[in-house]
Amino acid sequence: MYNTILVPIDLSHPERAVPMFDKAKAMLTAGGKLVAVHIVPAIPSYVASELPEEHEAKTISKARDTMKELAAEAGVEAEIIVDAGNAATACLRVAERCGADLIIVASHNPNFSDYFLGSTAARIVRHAACSVLVMR
Repeated sequence: MYNTILVPIDLSHPERAVPMFDKAKAMLTAGGKLVAVHIVPAIPSYVASELPEEHEAKTISKARDTMKELAAEAGVEAEIIVDAGNAATACLRVAERCGADLIIVASHNPNFSDYFLGSTAARIVRHAACSVLVMR
C-alpha cells in the first residue's frame, strides 16, 4: 500500500513504538522502506551554555541506540533518524526529505489546552504533504 512510511517515536512513551511498527509493517508494500525518527527537543541557548559540550551528542547517540532496540523488539528493519528541534516541524522535514507517502503518528486524547496550542500530531496532520495515520 505505501512505499515509504515514517514512524515518529516519542521516547518518553516507548510502549507505543511496537504497535506503531506493527501497523507500519502491515501497511508497507513489499520492498518498501520504513523510517523511524525521534526528535530531540531543542535546548534553549541560555540552558545549553551551562551544559557540557558533548551533552547534545550523547543525547542523540543514546536516542539512536534506543530507537534501534525498539525496532529490533518489533522485528522490523528501519532506517533510524534522530534529529533535533521542534517535533512537528522536524518530523515534517524528515518526511519530505525521505519521500514518505505515509506518516504514522501516536496521539494522546486531547485536553482543553490542545485546542489552543495544538498537539504535535495535530500539527503533523494539518501540514503534512502525505497521508497521516493517527494512532491512539
